[in-house]
Order: sequence, then C-alpha cells, then structure tokens
Amino acid sequence: MSINLKIIGPLSITRDSSICKGDFIRINNKNYTQTGVFKDTLKTIKGCDSVVLTLNLNVFSPINLIKDTTICKGDFIRINNKNYAETGVFKDTLKTIKGCDSVLLSINLKIIGPLSITRDSSICKGDFIRIGSKNYTQAGVYRDTLKSIKGCDSLFRITNLTIKPERKRLFDSTICEGKTLIINAKSYQKAGIYTDTINLNGQCDSILLIDLKIKPYTTIKKNVVLCSNDSTAINGRLFTKIGVFKDTVKAVVNAAINCDEIIEWTVTKSNLRLNMGINRSIELGDSVQLDPSVSGAQNVLWSWQLNKTLSCTDCPNPIAKPLQTTTYALVIRDTMANCTLKDAIKVSVKPCESIFMPTAFSPNNDGTNDYFAVFASGCVRKVVKMQLFNRWGVMVFSKNNFFPNNENEGWNGRMNDTELPPDVYIYVIELELGDGRTKVFSGDVTLMR
Repeated sequence: MSINLKIIGPLSITRDSSICKGDFIRINNKNYTQTGVFKDTLKTIKGCDSVVLTLNLNVFSPINLIKDTTICKGDFIRINNKNYAETGVFKDTLKTIKGCDSVLLSINLKIIGPLSITRDSSICKGDFIRIGSKNYTQAGVYRDTLKSIKGCDSLFRITNLTIKPERKRLFDSTICEGKTLIINAKSYQKAGIYTDTINLNGQCDSILLIDLKIKPYTTIKKNVVLCSNDSTAINGRLFTKIGVFKDTVKAVVNAAINCDEIIEWTVTKSNLRLNMGINRSIELGDSVQLDPSVSGAQNVLWSWQLNKTLSCTDCPNPIAKPLQTTTYALVIRDTMANCTLKDAIKVSVKPCESIFMPTAFSPNNDGTNDYFAVFASGCVRKVVKMQLFNRWGVMVFSKNNFFPNNENEGWNGRMNDTELPPDVYIYVIELELGDGRTKVFSGDVTLMR
C-alpha cells in the first residue's frame, strides 16, 4: 500500500483595501475602521492555522473644495444635478471616485451684469478710430455692444468722437538774394507763398504757410566824422582822410538775415570846440553856475569830473558850491563823430567876510530897525548861539541854532517881556561857517527908545 502524503505549510497573504470614513471592513470576526496595517491568522480549508493575512487599510477622509466661478447674466452653472444662476456662495456634497460622500464643495458664484462705459475720443482729420469691428471717421456719438473679458455681450460703450481741426501756422521769412531757405527738407529760393504739411510726432499734421520774401542787394550811405588829427576804424576799415569810399560789409541793421550790402562812407572832419570861459571866484558858502560853450556838434555827452560839490556830473551847466578852491575838469563827446575834448575851469573860494551886526537899533514897532539880528552871506550856515548882556554882566537874551538874515529871530530889546532901558549892551555870537568851522564874534550894540 502506497500513501501520497502532502504537508500544508503556512501561507502569507497581503491585501490592500480602501473604505469611506464611517464604514468598516470585517476580517475573522474583527472590524477595521482606521487607516493602518493589520495582521491576522486564518484557518485554511484543511483546518490548519496557517494563513497569515496582512491588511493595508486606507480610510478616505472628507475633502473640502472651494471653487470661484464667473458666468454671464442669464447663464447658469450645473453641479450635482443642480443649476445655479445668481451671485452667492453655495455648498454641496459630492461623491469621490471611491463612491464616498466626502467631497464638500463651496461655490463662490459671480454674475457679470451689463456694463456701460462712456469715452471722449478725438482723432485728426483723415484718421479713424476702431471700436469692436467698426471704424469711425466722422464726429458724433456712437453706441456699441461689446463682449466683456468673460465673453459676455454685456459691455455697452458710448463714444463721443470729435475731429481735431487742422492747425495752420504762418512762417514769415526774409532771405537775401541768392540764398536758400530750407524747411522740412524742401528748398525755397524765390519769393512767394508756399504750402507744406508738417508731420508732428504724436500730434495732428500741421498746414504750414510759408510767406517768403527776397531782400535784394542795397546801398547804404553813411557819414563818418574824423576828429582833429585823428582816425576812425569801422568794420575793420581805417579812415584817415576825408572823401567818399565804398565797401561791401555785413549790414548792422540786417545782421539777422546776414545780407551783404554796399556801404558808401562819406568822411568829413569834426568841428567840435570847447570853451570853459574865465576862472571864477566866490565867497565861502556861495555857489556859482558853470557855463562852458560848445560848438561844432549837435549831440554832445557831458562828463564832469566826479565831485560832490557839483549839482550834476552829466549836464552842461552844473552849479558848483566848493568849500575850497577847486578845479573842475570836463570831458565832452560828440556822439555822431565819437570825438572827445577836455578842458577845465578854476573856482577860487574866498574866506567868509560878509557878516554884519547893527551897532544900534530902536525897538519901537515902526517896522524899521526893530531887532538886533545877524546878517550874512551864504558863507554862514547858521547862528549857533547869540547872547546879550547889560553893563553889569547880566544876560538879558539868549538863543541857539537859528538861521541868519531874519529879524524875527533876533533880540527885540526886552527881557522876560519887560522893555529894557536905552543903554549899551554887549553881544557874543557864535556862527557856523560853510566849511563846517565855527567863529565867535563879540561887540556892543546901543538900544535906543
């Protein structure tokens, strides 16, 4: 008898499984609900405990899904057999690919409504503006329906279109005969009115009207006056003798257009003369008017040596008031011939001598000789002090800082509103002279009644 004996050894099985959260898998009377790796021993069909099971279990958790969606007004979005057509936030639960109710969907839905835009636009004449698929070339108000960025027919555009007027510019130019004017790469040599179009970057083209004038060669006559024993250089030419000379030079009056002109110079001699007259003499404090004589010129500039004792330094007849003997120098210039002459005059200053005080006065209000006062020429600036005393040395009158030659500033024969008797009185008077020095005078005066 033969026996075929087979020994059943232990078996090992690995199983991958997935379940939804809240479900379970049952193996060998055990329930598994969590993700993990689990091992168990099972009996074979022969009753042996020889099947080793390894379970890799994956439990699907809920998924949160947020979706931002934009649709045109009048459209809808369908999710999970539901239609959404209003702006808002909507939630729904969906099954995963494993069949689990574990996808939580939040929909942020935005509805694009109609938009209205107004635009002010301007174009140059002959240009156009394109809106959508239309070109506009005339001024007016245009309305168009355009698609929005989401493809909705909900963008209403109102266009206020204006046409910029043509800009005209006048260019007035003068050129010399034989010269060329170049504008906008074009050359012009003949007088006339020309039209051109100027292209301006970023702006409308301008219409340029060119009024071109041609300046012919001209002859200008000029006079040149030579000073005595002198010469004159003009435009690089030296004139040393009288006569008529011609030259071609750049005309000063037309230097802006740089035209050559024929200059005819007529050269003559200057007759400018200056006579200062005789030297003068004045008393200290007085003034004198200087009166030089000029001949041989119509346009003369006067320039006296700068001196504070002159009333002016650019006039023909200044008033001089020197404090000491002074020589005044004068330079005159003929502006036509550009000739100059120099001369001088001496003003002598005598000491201050014209000072007078009366020896007697009668204050009887008859209008004659009623005051004792100081009389002097212009050499006295002011009376610094005037005092009078009686024969016993008593001061009967005192006054300071007043001008001479005014009787009302003097003494009227009273002391404190009391008439003094006839007598001889002593005076002491201090004067300030024209040169700033002071001088004291004293004497006596007789008061008569």
